[in-house]
Amino acid sequence: MNTRFHAVVVAGALLVFLVLSCATALADYYDNFDDGQYCQDPNDPDLFDPNQWDIDNPHWTIEEVLGDTFLADASDGWLRLYASSAWDMYMFIAAGAHDEDLDPNTSATYFDDSAPHYVMARVKVSDPNTGESMLFIHGDPVTWTTYCASLEHDDNAFRCVWLNGLDRIRLGRVDLPHLDETNGFWVVAQLDADGDPNHSYFRMAAWNGGKYDWDGVWRPDKHILTTWDPNTYEYWGEGLSGVAEMQGPQAGDGDAADAKFDNVEIRWGTFTNTYRTLTIKMKDCCDLNIEPDILADSNNIDPNNYNPVVDPDNLRRYTNGTAVVLDAVVPCGNKSFKKWTVKGPNDSGDPLYQIVVDTNEVVYLTMDGDYLVKATCKCGGGGMAPPMLSLLTLGALALLRRWRVGGM
Repeated sequence: MNTRFHAVVVAGALLVFLVLSCATALADYYDNFDDGQYCQDPNDPDLFDPNQWDIDNPHWTIEEVLGDTFLADASDGWLRLYASSAWDMYMFIAAGAHDEDLDPNTSATYFDDSAPHYVMARVKVSDPNTGESMLFIHGDPVTWTTYCASLEHDDNAFRCVWLNGLDRIRLGRVDLPHLDETNGFWVVAQLDADGDPNHSYFRMAAWNGGKYDWDGVWRPDKHILTTWDPNTYEYWGEGLSGVAEMQGPQAGDGDAADAKFDNVEIRWGTFTNTYRTLTIKMKDCCDLNIEPDILADSNNIDPNNYNPVVDPDNLRRYTNGTAVVLDAVVPCGNKSFKKWTVKGPNDSGDPLYQIVVDTNEVVYLTMDGDYLVKATCKCGGGGMAPPMLSLLTLGALALLRRWRVGGM
């Protein structure tokens, strides 16, 4: 079995431990807000567990800074961030999916400069004449400091901004072609780093159409330390990531900071316009869990080019290099789990093509090619294979090291 495909088997508490450990190490998280909520209800133990980190449905925290009126709402499947003020002042509202643990050594949501990572989202603007939509990296909600990609709606300008309180240092500006602010456009902010501040670059891009319709050109593309005096401004090597909406002090006449965000993806790695497909099939299995579960539906691709025959509900699309976990197979009726069959990557004519059959309950894939995964259940007993502790230990350690340190 080559390094493209990793499978381990665990039982009971070991499964929970492994899933939580991987999430903590990875820090990746995704949300399409299809459940109509941006956070779990802390008063309902069935909806909120402070010890549980779900990369597909994280607990978003809303940070309100200045302004008089704030609103965060996801009831229509987009996360709306709104702030307004009757005074001539800044308004700022942000959403970060941190897990209440602000220790960068243990938090599932802190990113540091040891490897590249990015924030991306689909953005829809309420008023194209006011406000700024922001994607931020290495943010600190206490000191209000961050690197951010800022799109100023009134002049369709995209800026790399270094934010320190109300001190906004613009590192670069690019005039963009018209973005479809009414129906939504894509934005990505990429921090390329390798642990050395002198090698760090902050890059941005925005485009219309589908998630992978980007032309591959970063605009702007800034070497961070060459844009200001490093003895005056601090280099931030770690912090939270998320999305935000801002309005400058020119408001005060009823203008508001108002935008919506969808299909948020925040993860280790480098964003590319190359995607990989994952096709899921089940035989006598009624359900299974996929993390992250990113369907190739009209929310993820250009709806004008969407073909339900080519892109059925069982097809997923992932940015090249995404780590995917498949587990928690639910057999139909009185059946039990039997095996996984993994075919790929690419097609049968590719020299890397392979077919892997495995009876382990938990499967880890690195989406470096196109895969077909089939879960098969059978009649009678059998169930989960006995725990293989040596494989668990070696597999988990190798996986965490490759995903966390290598940045995928």
